[in-house]
Amino acid sequence: MIPEMFKYFPDKKNDTMNALCDLVELDDIVIKKSALNAIKTLCELNPTEVVFQMASALVQLLPDEEYTKLIAETLSELVKTNIDQALEALLNQLEGDEELRSKVLNFIRNNVLSKANRKAKDSIVTPEIEKKVVDAFTEKLPFAESVEDYINMIFTLRYLKTYSATDEGMKELANLAVDSTAIDFDDAEFNPTTDKTSLKKLLAIVPILSAAYQRGQSPDVVIAEYLLKIVPKMDGLELEEQGTILQALADLAHTLNTFTAKDYLKIFFDRMMAFLPPPAKKDEDSMKDDENTTSAEETETTPDYNLSLLEPYMIIFIKMAAKEPELLNPICGIKVNTGQPGYDLGDYPEKRGDLLDRLGLLKRTVTKFKKNIKQSKLPPRPDLSTPQEQVDEYHAKRKERTLALRLIDNIVALTQILMTKEPRFSTVEDINPSWRRGRPKKRSSHPRSNKPLVKDRRRRREATGRPASRRRRHNNGGNNRRRYSNRR
Repeated sequence: MIPEMFKYFPDKKNDTMNALCDLVELDDIVIKKSALNAIKTLCELNPTEVVFQMASALVQLLPDEEYTKLIAETLSELVKTNIDQALEALLNQLEGDEELRSKVLNFIRNNVLSKANRKAKDSIVTPEIEKKVVDAFTEKLPFAESVEDYINMIFTLRYLKTYSATDEGMKELANLAVDSTAIDFDDAEFNPTTDKTSLKKLLAIVPILSAAYQRGQSPDVVIAEYLLKIVPKMDGLELEEQGTILQALADLAHTLNTFTAKDYLKIFFDRMMAFLPPPAKKDEDSMKDDENTTSAEETETTPDYNLSLLEPYMIIFIKMAAKEPELLNPICGIKVNTGQPGYDLGDYPEKRGDLLDRLGLLKRTVTKFKKNIKQSKLPPRPDLSTPQEQVDEYHAKRKERTLALRLIDNIVALTQILMTKEPRFSTVEDINPSWRRGRPKKRSSHPRSNKPLVKDRRRRREATGRPASRRRRHNNGGNNRRRYSNRR
């Protein structure tokens, strides 16, 4: 009744809205639901007068975990009633405390700019609404202290047409995201270990933006070039942080141009070689004392490898080598003659021999390690009577074993690429890194592999431009001829 009589008492406007908000804050769920329904009806009947005030009041209640769903549903109805005023009320709360700001950002991403609202025929997310969100987020990004809030804003901006419609838009978003981390990459004294928050922001947005590459957009070049500037100065970081940077760069290395690959090829080769110790032979006295020594492999000591870092280093180096294979000869002795003049085609047997020795030792070591893993037995398979702790332990060990075997297989495959006399660097794309889920898309060397595969004869004729093959007629005493003539 209150919503219907609201317009007849303009002088009681503020008192009515305050009373409804007080009812919403009560603990009685029946009264709360009735007040929320009254607010929705009031806003539908007065879409230009009360939506902003009611949305501003309801946003304050989002942190209430017990009734968050009810408040969010009501706010969503207000957004549909008047998205301009409701969004303005939401954006005004970005100055609030961290908990409220996080709730508001999640609501804007999941409810206001949801896929349903963006893709609908009569979409309420107009270019003007997108511009309002872009302006507000662009202003707040450099001052976002929480990494979670920073990720929410970048993740929301990524799906707006302002950025996602073109490659240039995605690159602009990538530059905006990196600039907002407040990292000065051109500073000679830049040290990624001094500001961990900014580094966490940078690492957090890498998977968000790099996923756009699968949709035909390419912000990857921007991110990859920024990551390259961190690599020479990341020795002070923890191993987990180094691994995150290298894995992200390994996923994006194929987007680098030839000039960037030229500059960093030698750097990544040296860093890769630091993880590949040379074979260390036992001294002659110990070899004479050891009567069981029968081969050179048994005389070498087994070094400790950090395979989780070595894998991305090898992938990055191979992808860069595919860009400029002519530069490999003076670096590591791999001679690839592409016919381009001005490159060193001399012989470097010592460098090539050193690389092969190190790779050979790595391959033998991981092969033995793989054999030991396969021989090790997992705990008994759990059944319905097994305690939950043992079930979790079984699945954790099984997952660890699977990842270890997958990592070793990748190392062996990467080693094989570099040990081949004429390496085929493009085959690295067929290797699925151990940190990535799923399987890589298999490439086909068949010249017609990219043409559409259509079973229907008529559609095949339209797709390929060739007439469909005629049905083969066997000579059966004229029976086939009579059969087809009858059909006509």
